[in-house]
Amino acid sequence: MLLPLRGLEKEGDLYFKPFGDDLKLREIIVGPMCEETDMGLRQLAPASTEGIPIIKSRMAFNTFRVVRNRKGFQARDVRRRAESLGIV
Repeated sequence: MLLPLRGLEKEGDLYFKPFGDDLKLREIIVGPMCEETDMGLRQLAPASTEGIPIIKSRMAFNTFRVVRNRKGFQARDVRRRAESLGIV
């Protein structure tokens, strides 16, 4: 989407267009190194993520592509996050 910078929200050197009728969030794709859980991601912005799929990605085995991780968010991701918070 190409937009004129005036009228956009600015944070530092970055410009953002807020979600609205002409720009809707349809899915969230997180990278393979993301240690946040799907529940943790939803807590960051619960109102805007309701009903939106959160997909964990991984690197493809034989190509230079990022693909959906069919295993999704693993229990080890939850454990790693709990350990980082000092819960376990």
